[in-house]
Amino acid sequence: MARACGNWQAAREFSDRGFVGSPREEPRLLVDRVLQEYELGEFGQGAAYLERLLKVTRLSPPGATVERVFLAGTILANARTTGVANFFEVAQEA
Repeated sequence: MARACGNWQAAREFSDRGFVGSPREEPRLLVDRVLQEYELGEFGQGAAYLERLLKVTRLSPPGATVERVFLAGTILANARTTGVANFFEVAQEA
């Protein structure tokens, strides 16, 4: 909700708390953070969180998983935000 309202600092704080409290890399938190960082023009940070999401996806079981759906959607949303078509082959595979 903080991100939707443009309260970027609160959104980052909630995200950081979620990462600390999660027993493993949580894809929902990663997706939100990737999108937020790219929306703010923090492409380096966004790329770092996207790499974490890619790692989580690679570790997930084969087949249709939440991680793969989130990864594909995040890649497509980032292309729309940035105007750069990166990782489309990864999105298609996911």
